[in-house]
Amino acid sequence: TGATDADRSHLGKRRLAAIERILSRLEADTVPRHMYTDDAQLTLDDIVIGVALDYLRFRMPEVEWPLRFPALAAWEDTRLSRRSFHDTRFTG
Repeated sequence: TGATDADRSHLGKRRLAAIERILSRLEADTVPRHMYTDDAQLTLDDIVIGVALDYLRFRMPEVEWPLRFPALAAWEDTRLSRRSFHDTRFTG
């Protein structure tokens, strides 16, 4: 992966470990109960998780979470199919 010096520091390692724990928890717990269609009611959780995943993909692509967390990636794909999320996602 493209680890930087900051990622190799003690604080950087703790940050990456926390990201891994959060992604694992989302994969296991949050995603199955939040699959929705385009007309389903969104929750604040959906919005916060979606923005965080977009930001992580944009700023830390080396984490490669979509490859390692397939249920979370499927949830993200479903969420991005909503026009409001697709049109406001992070882009580089």
